[in-house]
Amino acid sequence: MAITVLGGEPATRAMAAAAIAHARRTMPKLGRGGRDVVVVTADSRGYDPVSCLPGSGLIVMTDRPSVVQAAAALLMGADAYLPVDLNPSRAAEALDRVMRGQTHIEPETAEALRALVVLAGGLQPDFRAHEIRLLLDLRSRGWGWGEAADSVGIDARAARAGLEDLLLRIRLADPPASRP
Repeated sequence: MAITVLGGEPATRAMAAAAIAHARRTMPKLGRGGRDVVVVTADSRGYDPVSCLPGSGLIVMTDRPSVVQAAAALLMGADAYLPVDLNPSRAAEALDRVMRGQTHIEPETAEALRALVVLAGGLQPDFRAHEIRLLLDLRSRGWGWGEAADSVGIDARAARAGLEDLLLRIRLADPPASRP
């Protein structure tokens, strides 16, 4: 079982590596099995999740958490989205879940994603916003895209496309000066 940290800015990559090391010290059993995990910092440009080793878990870490980043991380297939300054025991729990093949979304992130969908409700038809809200709720409980979409009664690709469309509409409504 290996944990590989990749990233854009060296400082962010170093913070992510330190957070992972601290989490591993908090929960020694983390090194005893499970699948490999790739940790990518949110400032990585052009990272292709398909380039991960098949079967590896994917965690996106950031030093500047945002709801749009969290949604983008989910869309690219991340199993977890974590701030680098997350409490080490919570980070260890997230790592443990991802190593066991589960999704981990922090409760605060799940709530922010739900709020994003609610606030952006005017940007989507009501039925679509409701579907996305249900989907994000199930994802926040550790369900995979396929399971969650099946439960909501929509195609997994349609669910992702709906969330991508929502993010695009929000980005277009954002003044250019506020974009990173």
